[in-house]
Amino acid sequence: MALRPSVLSFLKRRCRDEHQAEDLVQETLLRAARQGEHFHRVQRPVSWLLQIAANVHLDHARKESWQHSSPPEHATFLLIPGTEAVPGDLAEPDLYLVDGQEVDGEDLTAAVRAVWGTLLERDRVVLAAFYAEGGSTAAAAAACSVSRQLVKVRLFRARRRLHAAVLEHLARS
Repeated sequence: MALRPSVLSFLKRRCRDEHQAEDLVQETLLRAARQGEHFHRVQRPVSWLLQIAANVHLDHARKESWQHSSPPEHATFLLIPGTEAVPGDLAEPDLYLVDGQEVDGEDLTAAVRAVWGTLLERDRVVLAAFYAEGGSTAAAAAACSVSRQLVKVRLFRARRRLHAAVLEHLARS
């Protein structure tokens, strides 16, 4: 790109080293490319691109200051309880409360897998679409070819049927 040398020169004056400037140039060009459909309306492309570069540099500086605000050996970090298992110790079980009984996470996952094939296909479709898209009712509605309002009803009913099937499976196990 013809504007790359201008951006590189701009960022080299603001960065600690040349490699960091190169990385920020790449990020700048990526951000500009994402806004490419607006490029034809830009009257001063160099200024526009340098403003993006300045924002990229500022974002990088903020991130860097946050990451280096406290060294890992700082006393505050010693007060935070760890979540990882101590080598040699038995790991605490991953327990879930299911209708008043504690169930190990692995057993619960196995139960869901075991009953998944027994669910109605429309239940599997709506649940898979909803949870695969991070809880998107729009994705679930599109997968089921229904409105977003109706998909909420389908999700509610599918969850109830899955819950009942899992409870039954756990009771048999």
